[in-house]
Amino acid sequence: MAGRRNISNFRFRSKCTISETLINQSLITTAIGAGTTLCLLIILMVSSFLMGWVSIKLANRTIKKSEAKGPDEVDKNRAMAAVIAASILKSSQDYQQGHSN
Repeated sequence: MAGRRNISNFRFRSKCTISETLINQSLITTAIGAGTTLCLLIILMVSSFLMGWVSIKLANRTIKKSEAKGPDEVDKNRAMAAVIAASILKSSQDYQQGHSN
C-alpha cells in the first residue's frame, strides 16, 4: 500500500488550512470567469438589439416600396375571389329561403 496516496497527505503549509496563494488564484479565476460572462452577455444584448433595429428598418423599407407600387395583381385576384364567393353564398341563401316552403 505504499503506492497508494492518502488524501490526508495532501496538506498545504500548515495542518488543515488552504494556502493564501491558492485562495488568491481561485478568486482571480472566478473574477475572470464572471467578467467574461458579463461581457458576453452585454455583447449578446447589444447585438440582438442592433439586429432587431436593422430588421425593423428593412421591413419598413419593403412596406414603403410595396405601398408605393399599389396593390399588385395577386391582391386584386384575391379580392375578386372573395367578392365572387360572398355573392355566391348570398345568392344560395336567398334561393334556399325562397324555395324552403
